[in-house]
Amino acid sequence: MGRDADRVAAPDSWELAAGIGRASTGHSVRLRPFLGVLGMPPVGHGVHSTTPPRPQGGNIDCKELVAGSTLFLPIPVDGALFSAGDGHAAQGDGEVSGTAIECPSRAQVTLDVRDDFELSWPCARIDGAWLTFGFDEDLAVAAQKAVDGMVALLGREHGIAAADALALASIVVDLRVTQVVNLQLGVHAVLRDRRGAGYHLRDAATGERVTWEDPRVRVVAVAGVSFRPEAVADRSFDPGARLALVPEPANEHDPNAVGVWNVERTLQAGYVPRESAPELVGGEVCVSLWRAGEGLRILIAPAGSWVARPRPR
Repeated sequence: MGRDADRVAAPDSWELAAGIGRASTGHSVRLRPFLGVLGMPPVGHGVHSTTPPRPQGGNIDCKELVAGSTLFLPIPVDGALFSAGDGHAAQGDGEVSGTAIECPSRAQVTLDVRDDFELSWPCARIDGAWLTFGFDEDLAVAAQKAVDGMVALLGREHGIAAADALALASIVVDLRVTQVVNLQLGVHAVLRDRRGAGYHLRDAATGERVTWEDPRVRVVAVAGVSFRPEAVADRSFDPGARLALVPEPANEHDPNAVGVWNVERTLQAGYVPRESAPELVGGEVCVSLWRAGEGLRILIAPAGSWVARPRPR
């Protein structure tokens, strides 16, 4: 992109001081320094270019990997042979002209070895979020690798099955273009601890947020393959809409089933078998019904909770 012959960016000179960069054009930006290169060489003797990022890291050029971040990398060779460098004072997602504010830098890096989980591609823990990375010549393939890494992370960190993790990722994970200039294009998936948009669950008695970690919040498969697609497509089943859980003692397939209806109880999406949610005690509400493969999933929330959009920040 930035390296096309007819689209050459004019170089700027920058003065960096007190956390601000001032360009020769008169513009200024707030500095957010990080190391562009963090990684290890691929398997095999020889000379390896440092330009493309790889599954074991390298020229990742992710502006989020600032001081305090933890980057997890698979170790490809004995002794790791880790290296770091390529200081950037500031950069935008994409690094579209081919360079950021390149600068000399000093960094303190702490290395540790983890053998308690498997890892195929880089992931990172930053302030307030998890990141997973994908690199490829094809941006769509890079995005798929980043998503696959996030699905694996949701399984590892939260015990969520792959199909459910993919469905949740479609709601709570953002995809961002890391860089488009290092031969292997980069995409990182972002899972934030707290979302600035979407829906919050609050306890009706206290008004406090109900978080994903609350053991009363769970994802449950919706049974019943005879649900009507037109019913599920109705606006009353939009993500975040409060739904009704209605016991169905007359259900000939499962007398213990609990039906999933819109709040007006005029359309039914399916039902929750009692064995799928044996801890249901009555009064729970469900929100965010979505498709997962050939079936449906719902998010069940505690009794007395209510759904609200977060306040603008």
